[in-house]
Amino acid sequence: MIKGVIFDFDMTLVDYNRSDRSALARVLELSGLNIGLEEFRELSGSIVEKAFDGKCSDFANIHRYRLEETVKCFGGKFQEAFLDEYYKIYLHTVPVYSGAEDMLRFLKDKVKLGLLTNAVDPWEQKARIAASKLEPYFDVIGIGYDIGAYKPELEAFTWMSDKLNLGREEILFIGDSEKHDIVGAKNAGFKTIKKIYPGHKPTIADDVFTAYGDLYEILEKKYAIGE
Repeated sequence: MIKGVIFDFDMTLVDYNRSDRSALARVLELSGLNIGLEEFRELSGSIVEKAFDGKCSDFANIHRYRLEETVKCFGGKFQEAFLDEYYKIYLHTVPVYSGAEDMLRFLKDKVKLGLLTNAVDPWEQKARIAASKLEPYFDVIGIGYDIGAYKPELEAFTWMSDKLNLGREEILFIGDSEKHDIVGAKNAGFKTIKKIYPGHKPTIADDVFTAYGDLYEILEKKYAIGE
């Protein structure tokens, strides 16, 4: 029986791409670089991905690092004002997917709720979680840097199950990343549901959904949540 549901944050509950794209557009405008936003964002994303693979242990501020490196790669000169302007948008514009808050409200009194995010910048992610106004729904919030382990590492998932005081077979994990969320949660013994997008690749998740309105039937019929 499922007694706890853990959600990923970015691209599962909130649209990270939308806020990040808007923030990067402002930085690109200030930089004066004559390149397209998508090209700028693609390189910036690859820099972040490499940093994540290295656990970001060498970077005091991952966003300052990515902005500085991206601007430098395109021949520009980084200014601290770029980071300030990025934060004005990124930390305060956190679009919640349609139906996501209704889903959390539906689950709140039925199961324990957890949030597990791979962020390496706890103060930033805490600000974004607060800005989303979803924080009050969760019994436990785990941030990779604070935990000392990142998805898909087993320790990140067992930390959550311990904090929720639930057995692994009692937990359902909902996320969008095959590598970090689904594979990691399956290895931890959790049931899994993947939020998918157009052109998604095959998944080992137990179930999938595209819009939150589709998730109720899975939770009620398969996992007897809300019956």
